[in-house]
Amino acid sequence: MQTSHRHAIIVISVAVLARAIYLWQSSTGPFFAEPLVDARTYHDLAHALAENGTFDDHFLWQAPFFPLALAGLYKVVGVSVAAARVAGAGIGVLTVMATWQLGRRLLGPRGGLAAGLATALNGVLIFFETELLATGLTTLWLVTMVALLIELAARPRTGVAVALGLVGALALLTRTLLLPPLLVGLVWVAWRLARGDDGSWRRALRPLVLVAGGFLFVVGPFAMVAQRHTGHVGLVPPSGAINLYLGNNPDFPATLGIRPGLPWEALVAAPVAHTGVNDPWVSAGWYRDRVRRFVTDSPGAWLGGLGRKVLHLTSSRELPRNVDLYLHRPWSSWLSGSVWTWGRFGFPAGLLLPLGVVGLVVSRRRLTSVLPLVMGVYAVGLVLVFTAARYRAPLLPLLAIAAVGAVMAVMAEPSRRRRIVTVAGVLALILMGTVPGPLAQESIDLEAELWHGVGFNQLRRGETRAATESFRRAVASRDDYPEAWNRLGVSLARQDSFAASIPCFERALALAPDYPDPPGNLDLARTRAAQQSFERARRLEGEERDHEAVVALREALAFTPEWPEAQSRLAWILATTSQMDLRDGAEALALARAALAGHGEDHPWLLEVLAAAEKQAAAE
Repeated sequence: MQTSHRHAIIVISVAVLARAIYLWQSSTGPFFAEPLVDARTYHDLAHALAENGTFDDHFLWQAPFFPLALAGLYKVVGVSVAAARVAGAGIGVLTVMATWQLGRRLLGPRGGLAAGLATALNGVLIFFETELLATGLTTLWLVTMVALLIELAARPRTGVAVALGLVGALALLTRTLLLPPLLVGLVWVAWRLARGDDGSWRRALRPLVLVAGGFLFVVGPFAMVAQRHTGHVGLVPPSGAINLYLGNNPDFPATLGIRPGLPWEALVAAPVAHTGVNDPWVSAGWYRDRVRRFVTDSPGAWLGGLGRKVLHLTSSRELPRNVDLYLHRPWSSWLSGSVWTWGRFGFPAGLLLPLGVVGLVVSRRRLTSVLPLVMGVYAVGLVLVFTAARYRAPLLPLLAIAAVGAVMAVMAEPSRRRRIVTVAGVLALILMGTVPGPLAQESIDLEAELWHGVGFNQLRRGETRAATESFRRAVASRDDYPEAWNRLGVSLARQDSFAASIPCFERALALAPDYPDPPGNLDLARTRAAQQSFERARRLEGEERDHEAVVALREALAFTPEWPEAQSRLAWILATTSQMDLRDGAEALALARAALAGHGEDHPWLLEVLAAAEKQAAAE
């Protein structure tokens, strides 16, 4: 068997096995079937398109290709989160194979094998590939783009050029930040072709035209369909503008702590309030204008923010953004062993990033200039917006290749002094990624949001008891979480536990007085709890258990103090009960008068109650 075939079998076997183990272990956890936050948005969009054919502006809020691909999967296999996770693992295996092929081309068979195995076993990649997020596809496109750029510069064939255009289009529709690396890479290709022995700018032009043709072959029809259905071409999603604002404003990095829920809704509503137009593309312009003003008015603060974001990018720890992979470690020993922190040092990024950066320098001739060029442009894009684990993850396979290059260079370096300098550089970068912190995103405890998201999904499916337990875990993790308190109350109310739901709505309202949901929920819960107590009181009264009936009626009036029916019923028992120790003419008279005043007319029954109360009061 040839070495390449043997290595391919090893790499693909390890990649499949690692992902199978993770999926098997995590399937027993509480989050496996629950797409959360952005993943839930993608899932809902794909579900609506697959089952109802719904395609609207919501698809274009973020880059649209991933939810479209997910909808295609759901159309074939049915709406299944498990199937989506398995498909994501399959995309991850393709990424591993692409990394192995690229590493083999740049570093030789052993280098390719090492890079492929490093990518196959990377727990960060495995986690994000199997989440319902665009990270896995973004990673595949980035590695494939680099491989095609190198191939096109070496041998400008038609098939390679068209394939690069197709991949570039899908990359743009998956994550907009992939467009600048593609454009810079094409400039590099043109330069390489034009400066060759038989090169000329005319020779460089033909493959670029073919790339553009492949690009337009995908982008053109999509833009026309999107324009016809939504009025927008959908190539630059408006979500990019709000993300740009989050990372570039006077309150950065505090704005990175704005969470889904009431704070996020307030942020989204701000441009609507200022412009008077409820259109996401108009809002996107508003955010971009705020960023432009911040950069021009406070360049020093903006540059300082960029410096902080560089530290975010180089951190050895995996910074959360709506999903914290560290919270998922308890449910998979594989994830727990492959992604961990020790103090402020995080693995694998704490080792992979320094080795990769050093490898880009010491192995620059073998790696070709386009690899660091593409990585650098993508990294700059992250720093200009903001970085997090899920956005940095696409760099990891390319970093794995560069890291292997660093190790090979050190091992082959005859100069002891140069080896020492290289190792010192790696150690310095390890310290740079370890010492700073805790960073802004790390100050956010996402455990409560995790359980709130699970409870929200369960509540939508009608699993109210399970939702109640999830919301209880959310508020136990974070007591000042108004949305979780409100939905805990909703889940209790749906189980007819109205009395138990009242403190939940009261807590939510106390935490967020402007929260529009709790007041109505609280009024309804009080009314229904009072009705339950009143109905129980009537049943007890019919069974001549007047002591218990009085207690139930007092509960009803505690919920709705000015309820004439409950007031009159309690007054009647206090005035007429055969259990003399319960009789209280004074209270009965006060209740009867209040009931009559609250009813607003001379009701015969209320007059009878009033007469009985007056008689009992006179007898006392």
